[in-house]
This record gives sequence, C-alpha cells and structure tokens, in this order.
Amino acid sequence: MTYITERKINKTVERIFFSYKEILQNNANKKRKFIESVDIFFSLKNYDFKKQKKISGIVTLPFTSRYITRICVFTDTEHSLEAKTLGVYFIDFEGLKKLKDKKKTLKKLTKKFHKFLVSEKLLKTVLRFLGPALTRCAKFPSILDHSTSLEEQINQFKKEVRIHFKKNTNTGLVIGNTTQNKEQIKNNIILILNFFFTLIKKKFNIIKAIFVKRTMGACILLN
Repeated sequence: MTYITERKINKTVERIFFSYKEILQNNANKKRKFIESVDIFFSLKNYDFKKQKKISGIVTLPFTSRYITRICVFTDTEHSLEAKTLGVYFIDFEGLKKLKDKKKTLKKLTKKFHKFLVSEKLLKTVLRFLGPALTRCAKFPSILDHSTSLEEQINQFKKEVRIHFKKNTNTGLVIGNTTQNKEQIKNNIILILNFFFTLIKKKFNIIKAIFVKRTMGACILLN
C-alpha cells in the first residue's frame, strides 16, 4: 500500500485513541450513554457515475466493526428454531407474507437493522416482497445455508462491510469502535483501504480525500 503509508495509519490510530482517552479524563464523572464508532469516509473527484462504472463491493474485516450489530434474519423452519434459541430477531415465511406492500413497515424495518440475512430457501420470496426496499437502502440480504450453524454464520457476516457510492462522490462506513484496541482498528483500516484501492483500480488521481473519525471526534485526514 504505497498511496497511504503504514506510518500514517499508525499516527491516525494514535490520534483516535489519544483524543478518546483525553475526553474520558475530562469527563471522568460523566457516564457515556453509548459506544463511539470509528468511521472511514471516502471522497472522489472528477468521477461521473452517469458515465463511469459504479463503485461498490463487500469485504470481510479481520474484526467486527460495530459494538452491536442489529441483525434481522428471514428464516426457513430450521433457521427459525436456531434463531429463537439464540435470541436473534427473525421473520419466517408467514411473517414475510404480512410485509407484502407494507411500505411504511418496510421503511421502519430497513432503518432498524444494520444487516439482513436470508435462508437460501426464502431468497426468491424475500426478493419478490422486499427486494426494492432492501436495494434502495443498500442492505441486500446475505444468504445463509445449513453447512454450519446459524451462530457461526452470523458472527462471520458481522465482519462484513460494504463500500457503496450511490449517486454522489462521497461515502462512509463503520470500521471499528472505541472498545477495540489500536491493533484491531489499524488492521481494519488497512484492509478496507486495500479493498477500496482495488475497487477504483488504483486510480489514485480520482481520490479527493480519505479521513477517519470517531462519532464525537474531529476528522483526521489520511491522504
């Protein structure tokens, strides 16, 4: 990775953690009501999405990015039983039928959950009933099979993140949180940067800015 050096990434991670510790010390008597996320943002220049190829892709990070990932599973009979045991929110076939043409309910559902998973048997049904709603919010469901347990697959999918530019040249995504250590944040940043460079075919001249920030922190320019 020559465009952004590892030394630069190390300094960025240090700044994230230093400023976070400083805030904790200054607010020692105040309890945090939430865990801050660490986000990365990409901004492009001289790129026309009407004429040029869309930039979008999914990659698996070394470490889960969110402290809590809200997941909804569209389940067949077997996965329904597993989901119930795990305490995971799920919607079975009968529940899916009730969602058909319920635009307001679907909008609330897509806002509530970070990720959607679907049993392979129900994929066609989900696409028929919910496809447009899930596509609009860039939360297309990942497919579950029965080769491994539901719990294992959920833990794997929690590590997945998507870089997705819609109709403008800016996008961002969660790549960590303040409960993680420096090495975890660093490894997630390195992997997502390499993946982004692959998506743009290493056309570094179209990059306007890449920066990282905590939820309550200042932006830290990477490039």
